Amino acid sequence: MQIAKTGNTLPATVEELKDFIIIRKELLRAHQAKIRAISKINTAYAAQKAALKDAQDIADILLEAEIKLGELIKKIPSQSSQQGRLPKLPAGVTHKLSHESQTLASNPAVVDQVKKEIRGKGDIPTPQSVYRGVKSKEKTDKQNEAEAILLIKSKTTLTLFVTFGIAASVKCSPRE
Repeated sequence: MQIAKTGNTLPATVEELKDFIIIRKELLRAHQAKIRAISKINTAYAAQKAALKDAQDIADILLEAEIKLGELIKKIPSQSSQQGRLPKLPAGVTHKLSHESQTLASNPAVVDQVKKEIRGKGDIPTPQSVYRGVKSKEKTDKQNEAEAILLIKSKTTLTLFVTFGIAASVKCSPRE
């Protein structure tokens, strides 16, 4: 079975996208079950490879749909509430799906990178796995930024001590 890339044929409204995503998630689960069943046979390598390719294509389409959903949700005007300004979500769109979709839509370069890494491992780049990869990359970037700031602060402190000839024992800690 060949799964064609959709290009720009994704549904245009949030409601239609929501239904499209639900159907594609179930289709992807069915293909994942097919791959598990084929792998238990151990003799159908070509069939397993073809099923994996189909599942990856379905996951790509699903990922495109969730990104488009995130872009559309960003455009929905927000309403004031006790918890701050929240977008009014259409029926059936959970806050989790909204958050994940908007995160994916806000990070297209990272999404492409994570998707390639997952495919490179011979796995299926589901929206959830790509979302986890994006969040992991964000966390790593924040940690690297914090370490760089700490390094700059410690070098500045050390430079001051050397410049002014201050003899002191310096104990650097991550908290400042």
